[in-house]
Amino acid sequence: MGRPTGLEPATPGTTNRCSNQLSYDRHCPSSGARLPYGWGRKMARSATGRRNAMAHETLIKFGYPGTLLKEGRHWALLLRPAQPTLGSLVLCAASDARAYGDLPPQAFAEQAEFVVAAERLLRDFVAYERINYLMLMMVDPHVHFHIIPRYDGVRSFAGEDFPDAGWPGLPTLTDSRPAPSDLADELRQRLAQSEGHQGA
Repeated sequence: MGRPTGLEPATPGTTNRCSNQLSYDRHCPSSGARLPYGWGRKMARSATGRRNAMAHETLIKFGYPGTLLKEGRHWALLLRPAQPTLGSLVLCAASDARAYGDLPPQAFAEQAEFVVAAERLLRDFVAYERINYLMLMMVDPHVHFHIIPRYDGVRSFAGEDFPDAGWPGLPTLTDSRPAPSDLADELRQRLAQSEGHQGA
Protein backbone atom coordinates (compact mmCIF):
# COMPACT_ATOMS: atom_id res chain seq x y z
CA MET A 1 0.00 0.00 0.00
CA GLY A 2 1.40 3.38 -0.98
CA ARG A 3 2.10 6.12 1.50
CA PRO A 4 -0.89 8.49 1.58
CA THR A 5 -0.21 11.95 0.21
CA GLY A 6 -3.45 13.77 0.99
CA LEU A 7 -5.39 14.63 4.14
CA GLU A 8 -7.13 11.25 4.25
CA PRO A 9 -4.84 8.83 6.10
CA ALA A 10 -4.81 5.24 4.98
CA THR A 11 -6.87 2.95 7.19
CA PRO A 12 -4.74 0.13 8.66
CA GLY A 13 -5.57 -3.33 7.36
CA THR A 14 -7.17 -2.14 4.13
CA THR A 15 -6.01 -1.97 0.58
CA ASN A 16 -6.93 0.70 -1.88
CA ARG A 17 -5.90 0.50 -5.50
CA CYS A 18 -6.01 4.30 -5.60
CA SER A 19 -4.34 4.85 -2.22
CA ASN A 20 -2.34 7.86 -3.33
CA GLN A 21 -2.34 10.42 -6.09
CA LEU A 22 0.56 8.86 -7.96
CA SER A 23 -1.06 5.44 -8.15
CA TYR A 24 -4.41 7.08 -8.94
CA ASP A 25 -2.89 8.84 -11.95
CA ARG A 26 -1.12 5.69 -13.09
CA HIS A 27 -3.79 3.02 -12.62
CA CYS A 28 -7.19 4.66 -12.48
CA PRO A 29 -9.25 6.19 -15.26
CA SER A 30 -9.05 9.97 -15.57
CA SER A 31 -11.39 11.94 -13.35
CA GLY A 32 -13.50 12.84 -16.36
CA ALA A 33 -13.98 9.24 -17.48
CA ARG A 34 -17.23 7.42 -16.96
CA LEU A 35 -16.60 4.15 -15.17
CA PRO A 36 -18.55 1.02 -15.99
CA TYR A 37 -20.80 -0.12 -13.17
CA GLY A 38 -18.94 -2.58 -10.98
CA TRP A 39 -15.42 -1.21 -11.57
CA GLY A 40 -13.44 -1.67 -8.37
CA ARG A 41 -16.48 -3.05 -6.55
CA LYS A 42 -16.73 -5.97 -4.16
CA MET A 43 -19.68 -8.02 -2.99
CA ALA A 44 -20.83 -7.04 0.50
CA ARG A 45 -24.09 -7.67 2.31
CA SER A 46 -25.21 -4.67 4.30
CA ALA A 47 -25.69 -4.91 8.05
CA THR A 48 -29.38 -4.18 7.50
CA GLY A 49 -29.65 -7.15 5.13
CA ARG A 50 -31.57 -4.95 2.69
CA ARG A 51 -29.56 -5.90 -0.34
CA ASN A 52 -26.54 -7.78 -1.54
CA ALA A 53 -24.76 -4.61 -2.55
CA MET A 54 -21.90 -4.15 -4.95
CA ALA A 55 -19.81 -1.88 -2.74
CA HIS A 56 -17.19 0.34 -4.35
CA GLU A 57 -13.66 0.80 -2.99
CA THR A 58 -14.40 3.87 -0.90
CA LEU A 59 -17.26 2.17 0.96
CA ILE A 60 -15.01 -0.83 1.62
CA LYS A 61 -12.17 1.48 2.74
CA PHE A 62 -14.38 2.92 5.46
CA GLY A 63 -15.47 -0.49 6.72
CA TYR A 64 -18.73 -1.15 4.87
CA PRO A 65 -20.80 -3.09 5.75
CA GLY A 66 -19.48 -3.49 9.32
CA THR A 67 -19.48 0.25 10.04
CA LEU A 68 -22.87 0.92 8.42
CA LEU A 69 -25.28 2.97 10.53
CA LYS A 70 -27.94 3.92 7.95
CA GLU A 71 -28.40 3.00 4.31
CA GLY A 72 -30.57 4.49 1.61
CA ARG A 73 -30.86 4.20 -2.13
CA HIS A 74 -28.14 6.79 -2.79
CA TRP A 75 -26.14 7.15 0.46
CA ALA A 76 -24.61 5.15 3.27
CA LEU A 77 -23.84 6.66 6.67
CA LEU A 78 -20.82 4.95 8.22
CA LEU A 79 -18.88 5.17 11.44
CA ARG A 80 -15.42 6.48 10.54
CA PRO A 81 -12.94 3.73 11.53
CA ALA A 82 -10.35 6.37 12.56
CA GLN A 83 -11.87 8.86 15.01
CA PRO A 84 -10.32 12.36 15.10
CA THR A 85 -13.18 13.22 17.46
CA LEU A 86 -15.69 10.91 19.10
CA GLY A 87 -18.57 10.09 16.78
CA SER A 88 -16.84 10.98 13.50
CA LEU A 89 -18.80 9.62 10.53
CA VAL A 90 -18.54 9.23 6.77
CA LEU A 91 -21.46 9.95 4.44
CA CYS A 92 -20.66 8.07 1.24
CA ALA A 93 -22.53 8.03 -2.05
CA ALA A 94 -23.46 4.55 -3.21
CA SER A 95 -22.82 5.32 -6.88
CA ASP A 96 -19.58 5.24 -8.85
CA ALA A 97 -19.66 9.05 -9.25
CA ARG A 98 -16.29 10.75 -8.85
CA ALA A 99 -17.74 14.29 -8.89
CA TYR A 100 -20.46 15.73 -6.65
CA GLY A 101 -22.24 17.22 -9.64
CA ASP A 102 -22.52 13.81 -11.29
CA LEU A 103 -24.96 12.52 -8.66
CA PRO A 104 -28.59 12.24 -9.77
CA PRO A 105 -31.09 14.81 -8.45
CA GLN A 106 -32.68 12.19 -6.20
CA ALA A 107 -29.38 11.79 -4.34
CA PHE A 108 -29.43 15.42 -3.22
CA ALA A 109 -32.94 15.06 -1.83
CA GLU A 110 -31.99 11.91 0.08
CA GLN A 111 -28.79 13.53 1.34
CA ALA A 112 -30.85 16.10 3.25
CA GLU A 113 -32.48 13.27 5.23
CA PHE A 114 -29.09 11.77 6.07
CA VAL A 115 -27.65 15.11 7.21
CA VAL A 116 -30.59 15.68 9.56
CA ALA A 117 -30.26 12.15 10.96
CA ALA A 118 -26.48 12.47 11.45
CA GLU A 119 -26.70 15.84 13.19
CA ARG A 120 -29.49 14.69 15.49
CA LEU A 121 -27.54 11.55 16.37
CA LEU A 122 -24.29 13.40 17.11
CA ARG A 123 -25.97 16.24 18.99
CA ASP A 124 -27.45 13.71 21.42
CA PHE A 125 -24.35 11.51 21.57
CA VAL A 126 -21.46 13.98 21.93
CA ALA A 127 -23.15 17.37 22.38
CA TYR A 128 -20.94 18.90 19.69
CA GLU A 129 -20.37 22.64 19.58
CA ARG A 130 -19.68 22.77 15.83
CA ILE A 131 -19.82 20.22 13.06
CA ASN A 132 -17.47 20.03 10.06
CA TYR A 133 -18.28 18.48 6.69
CA LEU A 134 -15.12 17.73 4.73
CA MET A 135 -15.29 16.68 1.08
CA LEU A 136 -11.70 15.79 0.27
CA MET A 137 -11.65 12.92 -2.28
CA MET A 138 -7.89 13.14 -2.77
CA VAL A 139 -7.16 9.56 -1.72
CA ASP A 140 -10.59 7.92 -1.93
CA PRO A 141 -12.17 9.12 -5.18
CA HIS A 142 -15.86 8.32 -4.80
CA VAL A 143 -18.16 11.09 -3.56
CA HIS A 144 -18.12 11.19 0.23
CA PHE A 145 -18.05 13.56 3.18
CA HIS A 146 -16.26 13.22 6.50
CA ILE A 147 -18.61 14.40 9.26
CA ILE A 148 -16.52 15.57 12.21
CA PRO A 149 -18.25 16.71 15.43
CA ARG A 150 -16.21 19.47 17.08
CA TYR A 151 -15.99 20.33 20.77
CA ASP A 152 -13.78 22.09 23.28
CA GLY A 153 -12.22 19.52 25.59
CA VAL A 154 -12.78 15.77 25.73
CA ARG A 155 -15.59 13.32 25.13
CA SER A 156 -15.42 9.76 26.47
CA PHE A 157 -16.78 6.38 25.46
CA ALA A 158 -16.15 2.92 26.96
CA GLY A 159 -13.49 4.33 29.30
CA GLU A 160 -11.52 5.98 26.47
CA ASP A 161 -11.04 9.74 26.08
CA PHE A 162 -11.33 11.47 22.69
CA PRO A 163 -9.98 15.04 22.72
CA ASP A 164 -10.57 17.41 19.83
CA ALA A 165 -6.89 18.10 19.18
CA GLY A 166 -7.57 20.74 16.53
CA TRP A 167 -10.10 22.84 18.44
CA PRO A 168 -10.82 25.66 17.70
CA GLY A 169 -9.04 25.38 14.35
CA LEU A 170 -9.20 22.78 11.60
CA PRO A 171 -9.77 19.15 12.60
CA THR A 172 -6.58 17.10 12.75
CA LEU A 173 -7.42 13.91 10.87
CA THR A 174 -3.92 12.55 11.37
CA ASP A 175 -4.42 12.62 15.16
CA SER A 176 -7.11 9.93 15.20
CA ARG A 177 -7.86 6.93 17.40
CA PRO A 178 -9.37 3.64 16.25
CA ALA A 179 -13.10 3.48 16.84
CA PRO A 180 -13.96 1.33 19.88
CA SER A 181 -15.36 -2.05 18.87
CA ASP A 182 -18.84 -1.41 20.25
CA LEU A 183 -19.20 2.21 19.07
CA ALA A 184 -20.98 1.30 15.82
CA ASP A 185 -23.55 -0.79 17.71
CA GLU A 186 -24.15 2.05 20.16
CA LEU A 187 -24.72 4.56 17.37
CA ARG A 188 -26.95 2.17 15.41
CA GLN A 189 -29.12 1.68 18.46
CA ARG A 190 -29.36 5.41 19.15
CA LEU A 191 -30.17 6.15 15.51
CA ALA A 192 -32.89 3.49 15.43
CA GLN A 193 -34.43 4.89 18.62
CA SER A 194 -34.28 8.44 17.28
CA GLU A 195 -35.91 7.50 13.98
CA GLY A 196 -38.50 5.44 15.85
CA HIS A 197 -39.49 8.46 17.90
CA GLN A 198 -39.66 10.60 14.76
CA GLY A 199 -42.05 8.11 13.14
CA ALA A 200 -44.29 7.83 16.21
